[in-house]
Amino acid sequence: MEALYARLGRAGQFKSAAKRDSWLREQVRELRAEIDARTRQISECEEEAAGAGDRASKADDAVPRLEKKAEAAAAAFAKASSDLDELAQKRGNLLRNRLEHLKDEKDAQAVVDDLNKERGAAEERILRGLPAQLRSGLLEMKRVQEEEGWEGIHGTLLELAVPKGHRFHVAAESVAGLRLFNIIVEDETVAAKCIRHLQKTRRGRVTFVPLKRLPAYEGVDAAPRSNDAVPLIERLEFDPKVADAVGQVFGKVMLCRDAATCVKVAKLAGGWEGVTLHGDRVEKGGTMSGGFLDPETSRLGAQAALDEVREKQTGARTTQRRAADEADRLGQAALQVRQ
Repeated sequence: MEALYARLGRAGQFKSAAKRDSWLREQVRELRAEIDARTRQISECEEEAAGAGDRASKADDAVPRLEKKAEAAAAAFAKASSDLDELAQKRGNLLRNRLEHLKDEKDAQAVVDDLNKERGAAEERILRGLPAQLRSGLLEMKRVQEEEGWEGIHGTLLELAVPKGHRFHVAAESVAGLRLFNIIVEDETVAAKCIRHLQKTRRGRVTFVPLKRLPAYEGVDAAPRSNDAVPLIERLEFDPKVADAVGQVFGKVMLCRDAATCVKVAKLAGGWEGVTLHGDRVEKGGTMSGGFLDPETSRLGAQAALDEVREKQTGARTTQRRAADEADRLGQAALQVRQ
């Protein structure tokens, strides 16, 4: 109001009352507009303050909840970190175990390589000194068996009649001679097939013995046993299915204490002959043979060594395969852990 009175004091500046009143109304309108604007500002400030209060209240309420979330997140992070460390340790263990199995596989392969050399030496020792045609034929039939899997071929007498100890090698070899390399087959059909193959390929000559053409082995019941002589065939191991073939060569032979006993056996009825552990032999007609046979050059000894090497090879290859399979499994497991 003081401002109005001050303005009224300046009434003298207006030429008429109408102009003064018009000016005053304009001033009143401006003041009211300013009052309305200030009132709106105050209202807006009050509303904003109220909203800020609500937000502050909500923020206060959210603090414990956010703190719990933060604690949960920290716990989850700690667990994830622990799980990650555990997985890393597990993967490391798997990879270390895999390396160990790879080493085992490598070691087994080295054993297999050494055994292959031993096997080759034993096979060469068996074939050394054989007639070229027989040697060639035996190698070809061995290839046919291993690579083509022909049925009805049982193997050589050398492979099928195994002495029960090295002390019997010389005696058995003295009796059998090159008949050790006769190949025992099931029947005439198989024998004819093998012969045709050797003729066609020009790979040597071999004697084939069809089991179905052989007379049945009578056993040793009628053998002239004594304290000085026993049937040689009892000192051999063989599959009963090839008994007729083994009996054809060894069935009428007595293993004797000495040459004198061999002579006595050869004079007996029944077509018996005698042989000593040193290889001295007396046949049923009285023919005598003997002399020195070096056990180190025995083909039956070489065959026994070859059989032993084959058994070791089987074990080494099994070990190698298991180590390789386990290494692959551990590698896959480690890869899954990494993923």
